[in-house]
Order: sequence, then structure tokens, then C-alpha cells
Amino acid sequence: MAPHFTLASLDITKLYSNIPVKETRAILTDILKYHQTDPQTQLELSMWYDVITRQYYYSHNQDIIPT
Repeated sequence: MAPHFTLASLDITKLYSNIPVKETRAILTDILKYHQTDPQTQLELSMWYDVITRQYYYSHNQDIIPT
């Protein structure tokens, strides 16, 4: 008989709560400029960073739920 496992996640209010989001974005911008990344790529990566760190979703019973 296979063992039964239960996955639980408790008290998560924000996935990135311990990451200084504004400071990390500034570091990302500095790194992209230092490596002379083209401006369009810099803009796209910064926009993706903003989307990833500002929108929180989770799934439950195959439903995607924004928080």
C-alpha cells in the first residue's frame, strides 16, 4: 500500500514578503545597465519583474485565485 501524503501551506500572505522589492528592482536595473543590455530588453525585464512581484495568485481545486 502506498503511503498517504498531505501538502499544507499555512499563513502565507505574500510570496515575496521578505524580499525588498523596490531595492531589488534598482539592483536589477543597475546590473542591466552595467552589462549594456539594450534598452528594450531592460524595459521588458523590468516590466516582468513588476508583474511577478506585484501579483499574487494561488490555485485551489484547479481554480486560480488572485489575492
